[in-house]
Amino acid sequence: MPCPPYNLSAAPIRLRIEVRGQVQGVGFRPFVHRLASAMGLGGWVRNVGAGVEIEVEGERQQVERFITRLQGEAPAAARIEQLSQTAIASRGAGEPFAIADSSGAATSTSIAPDSALCQRCIGEIFDPRNRRYRHPFTHCTD
Repeated sequence: MPCPPYNLSAAPIRLRIEVRGQVQGVGFRPFVHRLASAMGLGGWVRNVGAGVEIEVEGERQQVERFITRLQGEAPAAARIEQLSQTAIASRGAGEPFAIADSSGAATSTSIAPDSALCQRCIGEIFDPRNRRYRHPFTHCTD
């Protein structure tokens, strides 16, 4: 009896993605976390010396779509100058996506310019129930 055809696009893959540019201090890691979680992907994201490092795992088609959306939907203050990817061994454990601790490497990335606060951030500063109430160093990343 012949075996049914194997669907390679459904096989899990894991990529290490290195993102260089203005990607620290602009809400990039929370954006990556939200995007990967919404797409049902596993892995992690963390700051490294020259940018952000991501390990992402899932079905090939989903991972490819993740990379496309990563570049097209990044926060407005982010500037992706270089994105490289390397295939690594799949863990296949179904891990949830996480924001990992930053590496201890010296930082050599560009610093984002100050940006104006949006109405939501201003509301947080003046809401006594918000943890950012009267916080003088609020930074908007939306």
